[in-house]
This record gives sequence, structure tokens and C-alpha cells, in this order.
Amino acid sequence: RYAAHSQAQLDRGEWMNPRDGKIVFEEWVQVWWKSKHELRPSTRTLYEYLLRYHVEPAFRGQPLVSIRAEDVDEWKVTLRESGISASTQNKAYRLFAEVMGLAVIRDRIAKSPTLGVKAPQEAKHEVKAYSPDQAYRIAEAIDPHYRVLVLTAAWTGLRWCRVSDSNR
Repeated sequence: RYAAHSQAQLDRGEWMNPRDGKIVFEEWVQVWWKSKHELRPSTRTLYEYLLRYHVEPAFRGQPLVSIRAEDVDEWKVTLRESGISASTQNKAYRLFAEVMGLAVIRDRIAKSPTLGVKAPQEAKHEVKAYSPDQAYRIAEAIDPHYRVLVLTAAWTGLRWCRVSDSNR
């Protein structure tokens, strides 16, 4: 029966060598890194941090094929209970999903354990908007040199760095 099933998968181009998924997570991460040669230095630093402190400790020593959606759910709980920010939890999850996604693309596993598991939600920050009257009172209360900047920010919603052109 197994032989017939394997032959049918082979005929459909779906067969994968079961040994390929036995590579342990941290070894697969090294393979994944080799596919990331065009990362900006800041992104590389972020990924190194996330992998070292939040992703690899949860899956170290586990063969890729053994990591299940339930393991991902448990890991998400651990991340939440660790006290790290929602943003960091989300970034760690997305990085893990990317690493496992390459394992699917490279035929190491049939499907990612992140399939059907939602990413941790980042906290939404409510932006405080001033009324037109408040914006005018602020503009009148400051140095006249900055009035146009304040009113431009108030009417356009641009962030200070864009209004002031401080990114140059």
C-alpha cells in the first residue's frame, strides 16, 4: 500500500524524500541564511536577534517534519507570556513562517506548520487628531517661524520628519 501511494505521489510530482524533512531546525536556518544574501545590515541584525532569542530556542533540535501547528500555537503563547512587545512577537512569527516557507519551496516539508496559524497581532496605536480650532491655537502660540509647519502637519497628517524634512 505504501509503495502504491508513493508511486502515485511520484507520478503526480508530489513525492518527497522523507529523509529531507529530518534536518533539524537550526541546521535548516543555516540553509535559509544562505538564501538571504541581499539583506540590509539592519534587517540582518534584526533577523539574527529574533532567531537567536525568540525562534531557535523554541524549535532547536526538532526535525522540520516534526514541527506542527500545535507547536507554533504553544510558541506564540510562550512569546506572549515572555513580556516581549506585540511587534517583536509578530516579527518573530513572520520570520519563522519565512524560514518554514523556504522548507516547503525546497521540498523539505509538504506544508508549513504556520498554515492556518494567525500571526500575533501588533498593538494598534490610536492617533490623536486635533480639531481645526486646536491646530490654529497651537500655531498662534508658538514662534511665528514654525506656524506653517504646524498647520501643514495638522492639515496633511504628515509626520514631523516629513514636514521638517529632517531625513536629509
